[in-house]
Amino acid sequence: QSHEDLCEVESLRVFVSRALGNEAGQRQAFERAIAACRTATSVEPESGRAELLLALTYYRQAQNEIEAGIDPRPRLDLAITGARHALDLSGRAGTIHELLALANTLLAEYQGSHGSDSRAALDEAIANAQRAAQESPDDYRDLLVRMAGYSDYFNDMNRDLQQEAIDRTENEAL
Repeated sequence: QSHEDLCEVESLRVFVSRALGNEAGQRQAFERAIAACRTATSVEPESGRAELLLALTYYRQAQNEIEAGIDPRPRLDLAITGARHALDLSGRAGTIHELLALANTLLAEYQGSHGSDSRAALDEAIANAQRAAQESPDDYRDLLVRMAGYSDYFNDMNRDLQQEAIDRTENEAL
């Protein structure tokens, strides 16, 4: 099993322990995932996948900290920095831009922005990623959108449906 695979397994354990609401299990899962992903990024420094999984783990940890009344900014900074580094290393721009938008929105919410303002910022970031996907589809091959009750890869949709997704996202921001 590669270091990247171990990083992925431990990151999935974070998700499962979070879903089960097991606080002690969550702390251990975060520690194991962060250690495994840090090892993977040090052994395979060009691994965008391990860097993205580490950033996602930090993002999930920040969510937990907010729920526990703890300042999430240090974890969000790590998540944003890691996501940007993963963007430099990998072709998964769609997934990474979504994580950046979520992390920045969570940070804005924590710092005092409320409800509709932060949702509008997220919708704007998503619409910007969708427009960028139209211009550079190879950089956004993992970008998923939800339309009419189903999800589809943005780049598999025809240009009219892509524009409809962008328009709908922008309208939700209003």
